[in-house]
Amino acid sequence: MSNRRDWPHVRLMMATTLDGKIATSRREAARFGSPEDARRLETQVAWADVLLFGAATLRAYGTTYRVRREALLRLRQRRRKPPQPVTAVVTSSLDLPLEMPFFARQDVPRVIITTESEKDRATVQFCGLAEVIARGASAVDWNAVLAEFKTRGLKRVLLLGGGHLNAELLSLGCVDEVCVTVSPFVFGGTDAPTIADGNLAAKHWRGEPQLRTSKLVGEEVFCTYRFRKRSPINSSVRTQ
Repeated sequence: MSNRRDWPHVRLMMATTLDGKIATSRREAARFGSPEDARRLETQVAWADVLLFGAATLRAYGTTYRVRREALLRLRQRRRKPPQPVTAVVTSSLDLPLEMPFFARQDVPRVIITTESEKDRATVQFCGLAEVIARGASAVDWNAVLAEFKTRGLKRVLLLGGGHLNAELLSLGCVDEVCVTVSPFVFGGTDAPTIADGNLAAKHWRGEPQLRTSKLVGEEVFCTYRFRKRSPINSSVRTQ
């Protein structure tokens, strides 16, 4: 097991409705954020070395996020970073249609994170389209994946969902910060996804998240919470 110091900084960023949903029960791509929320998201994308999300999120959107504003591109250049961060998609099913814009029309660094049992199949399926990182026999070993990021100099991870992946990494103590946009909508639905869909092992956390910033812009509230440093626990999880 790697040491917590071997991990990069992980920042979770999500937009939620007043009733805590990140999408409707149909789980289609959520597009309820304001232009200000989109601007803040792009700023965080520019901050990141890696964008991390699950296969269901990619299937819903078909694409990843890009840095477009010239000021942010110049900022990345000054940091001696490539124009776009790496996009890492987590999947064990490998159910990712190759005709999606993410593979077919986007010139961004792409990584598929999967299990060792799927490494050979993934290498063939995504040959020429994405690098494959396989860690963990039948479930992704997040200690190993995060340590790999850090070894490669990828020190800033922006976690963008979905709810199941968020819940796993929160439960494992991998998340350092949570940035939440609360938007003035109510979706309802017992099956509608939330920021953390799953059973969280809160007993492994050291204290509650601490509110660091909050700002009201129009009808939205932007909040940032920070977790105290935690020790890693069993970090093999199942992916989509």
